Amino acid sequence: MAAKDYEFYPAALSGQIYLAKKTKTPHLMSKDRRIVTDNEIIGLFEHYLRRVCARNGSDTITITDENDKVLFIVTLKDTENDTEN
Repeated sequence: MAAKDYEFYPAALSGQIYLAKKTKTPHLMSKDRRIVTDNEIIGLFEHYLRRVCARNGSDTITITDENDKVLFIVTLKDTENDTEN
């Protein structure tokens, strides 16, 4: 299967995130799925942080909700590890 055939889904009871094959039924998760580990989530966020900081020429980003309420502010401490875009 191609990567475009999969999506991230939050688990209703456990709070974990699954990477699962897309289905035509919005209320059922595919059996072709796996839990996304905390290390994978942190790695994705690190990649995002490095990319945005490099693009903006800064070391800090502010994450807000849809009402512009600040959720958290993140500062990149290790700027030596450049990420390719």
